[in-house]
Amino acid sequence: NPRIRDGLSILELSDRYVEYCRTYYPPVNGKPPTEYEHILLALRALLALYADLPAAEFDSLKLETVQESLIAKRLSRHTVNRRIRLIKTMYKWAAKKLLVPITVYQLLCTVEGLRKGRSTAKESEPVLPVAEAHIEAVLPLVAGAVADMIRIQLLCACRPGEIVGLRSTDLDRGGKIWTAELRSHKTAHHGKRRVLYFGPKAQEILQRRLLAVPVGGYLFPPTEYLTERAERAQAQRRHGQKPTPRISDRTLGDCYTVASYRRAIHRACDRAGIPPWSPNQLRHTAATRIRKEFSLDAAQVLLGHSSAAITQVYAEVDSSKALDVIERLG
Repeated sequence: NPRIRDGLSILELSDRYVEYCRTYYPPVNGKPPTEYEHILLALRALLALYADLPAAEFDSLKLETVQESLIAKRLSRHTVNRRIRLIKTMYKWAAKKLLVPITVYQLLCTVEGLRKGRSTAKESEPVLPVAEAHIEAVLPLVAGAVADMIRIQLLCACRPGEIVGLRSTDLDRGGKIWTAELRSHKTAHHGKRRVLYFGPKAQEILQRRLLAVPVGGYLFPPTEYLTERAERAQAQRRHGQKPTPRISDRTLGDCYTVASYRRAIHRACDRAGIPPWSPNQLRHTAATRIRKEFSLDAAQVLLGHSSAAITQVYAEVDSSKALDVIERLG
């Protein structure tokens, strides 16, 4: 096709695609969505090997080379497949925009995803629930905001990324069960809705948080860490101890990220002398409890999972069950 541009490098193509993605996946609460970050990571692997190569000369063998480089970095099979799929998606977009011939994209599609047991890529470790004793050991050793996020996750079975960015204005307190419909979440780019439900025990925590933050502010700000750190250092000095080394205030944002939330828990685990666990495990702990005490369908709604087998009618019935469960669970 004469309209297809010759000589466009993979670096130039990636720049154009990132610019498109920046609009297609706009920031929410000032943060880029997870899908956008995954795209950047996928393109980083591609550019590390083929930045200067003409985009139209990229083929299936070169894509397999990128795949092998990701395996060599000890990434999980699931992560490798996702990043290779995102590279293919960029070429699909490029073919649509007549930046590369459609045959380039078709050739890349012949590279299949890694299958379990058929490659040297490592398998993801299963995410297990956290022992209740290990949760209790961490709670006194983390900042108040982190402790409250842990408690909310246990009561609502939400993802870490859904709780760290929660604002006061996200809450709908008009009913017996409070809700929060999230604008940014794991499956938002698929057009899925995600609603968090808060029962009586969770409402007590959130009510306390609402009184401590400005209207529209994040409910779990990391700035509380500064006050608690100063108080802890003062107490250490009173007892003749050397204060814990300071962490630069510039590292603190308006809200926790999933990574900083996880690091806070890991540091507390080290201080408690227990194996490190991550906030995503709290979701599994809550899910296990809900499924055991109530039902699988109620757990499915509370966790925000979807299935092609569930019709809209059943979704409404399940939502009703979920409201009953969250009221009893707290």
